[in-house]
Amino acid sequence: MAASGSATVTFKRVFDTAGTYSVAVGDQTASTTISAPPQDLTVYAVGGGLLVVGLAIGAVVGLMMSRRRKRPPGMEMKEETKPSEEELPPEENL
Repeated sequence: MAASGSATVTFKRVFDTAGTYSVAVGDQTASTTISAPPQDLTVYAVGGGLLVVGLAIGAVVGLMMSRRRKRPPGMEMKEETKPSEEELPPEENL
């Protein structure tokens, strides 16, 4: 390159922590601000998904159990039987 020539030069630098950094080349100085990386939301998405699935399974199992519920002993439904004779109250006995 000739004297007084110009060229574009690219530098790659990885900064480990967030903050403001100054870069100087010769008498030129530039500063840049590096922000913190975004949090990984995968863990929260998986946890939330498992929670929703667990609640749905619990609701289905609860509904199935409530429909199959057995009555307490002595409360079973029996076929109606008609008495062979109808008993009358004492004042109507003649």
